Amino acid sequence: MNAVCTAFFLPETRQESTLDSKNFYAGVMQILNHRESAGLILVLSIVFAGPAIMLSNVAFILEDTYGLDESSASLLIGSIPISMLAASALIAIFGGKNCLPLMLLRFGMLAIAGAGVSAVLVASHPSLHHRWFGCMVPLYAMVFCQSLVGPPATAMYLQPYGKEAGLASGLLSICRSLLPTTFAALGTFTTHRYGPGGMLATIGGALLLSNAAFWPLFGCMLPSHNPDLDEKGHVEKVGFEKMQANALLVEPGGDDDDDDGSGVALLSPADPSPLDSNLSSDL
Repeated sequence: MNAVCTAFFLPETRQESTLDSKNFYAGVMQILNHRESAGLILVLSIVFAGPAIMLSNVAFILEDTYGLDESSASLLIGSIPISMLAASALIAIFGGKNCLPLMLLRFGMLAIAGAGVSAVLVASHPSLHHRWFGCMVPLYAMVFCQSLVGPPATAMYLQPYGKEAGLASGLLSICRSLLPTTFAALGTFTTHRYGPGGMLATIGGALLLSNAAFWPLFGCMLPSHNPDLDEKGHVEKVGFEKMQANALLVEPGGDDDDDDGSGVALLSPADPSPLDSNLSSDL
């Protein structure tokens, strides 16, 4: 089903690719040269390090440390995605058009910080993870909070790139695999040496490190870059525009009442947000 949908329904696969290797590397550098895009790649990669550490170690922790049989351990591990479903439902309910992805992302990163602190506290008090449920609670919290961060961060990251969204998505996927793998190796070392406390401490450290990367970049500012601005100052239509409070459209020669004659029209909501005023002043 995934292969059929990819082949016939995704815009990136319904048109022939004209990118050569030179354009590919130029596109990668264009993405990495933007501070906000590179920051989102870094933050998301570190956030995904927590689940990578968990998946690398939780099975033998449940079986070897707590003495659970294979069926019980499998059921516990299989129940972890329930918290992911709960977070997805929360995002679907409250992540409407009137809530900017950045606001959702800030809320999610605060939750990530709380999950990191709880994991460190449980790791520092062996009595709290003496039984298996004491170890599992921070893992449920981590997956729940990580699922709050993923959707708005990915939407923010991909939104400006339009036709280059496929390249941007691939770059994010690569980085989101490589960096968590490094953290998972470190987490496996600490888990083998210190048991459940080592696993939880490494997970908590990774979650807190993601906040240390996020807040200096996005805590007090809205992203200002727009990679679709070309040398003439025109803007191409971008993806995920329905998830944003405004959209920039190119309509060369169009008869829009709001067109200023340069082929650029700015569509703003009735109650403009700070992002709207920043964009209009830039134009």
